[in-house]
Amino acid sequence: MNPATYNSDHECYPHKMGIPPEYQHCRFDNFRSEGIKARINSIIQAAESRSWIVMLGKTTGNGKTHNAVAAMIRSWAVNTYMPEYSSVRRHRPEDWYKYYNARKLGVELENAGIKFSSKVDEIVDHTCILLDEFGRAMSDKARDRLEILIDECHSNRVQLIITAGMTPAEFNNSLDGSILRRIKDHAVMVHFDWKRQG
Repeated sequence: MNPATYNSDHECYPHKMGIPPEYQHCRFDNFRSEGIKARINSIIQAAESRSWIVMLGKTTGNGKTHNAVAAMIRSWAVNTYMPEYSSVRRHRPEDWYKYYNARKLGVELENAGIKFSSKVDEIVDHTCILLDEFGRAMSDKARDRLEILIDECHSNRVQLIITAGMTPAEFNNSLDGSILRRIKDHAVMVHFDWKRQG
């Protein structure tokens, strides 16, 4: 999409997306991508096309969460532009896009009891969700609940962005086979196998 047809990524209110304060500044244009530009471009293209994105890598601090947040904000900037309001270039609300810490959400879903289904329905009512730190210190039941959520994202055509501090092999082994196939069928997979960026 021509950048002239949507507002800048910097014109949103990231706190409305649930993005933690330490990540609210994250955009593609303030990430050092020397030597990995092609992989960052694949994330940008996936964000703009509302594809699923999975970012993997054992190294901490090398940009998985930064680029996941940037991808969600870019998706908002490109895909929620409402042409009927072209004179003022309005967007749908930022709170249609939502950041979740996957570990905390897994615990919440694990303890939801009879409210589990309604909680999942509430989450998949969003246009895009970001599950940050998937798989870290997570019980089997919490992981199972998140796999149900992933399946519901597919059924409801919700854009899904995942980060996980795992190698691709560890990520593959952490998921039920049918969920893994669904992710691989729909997601751009990016392995963050480089060192920390500055």
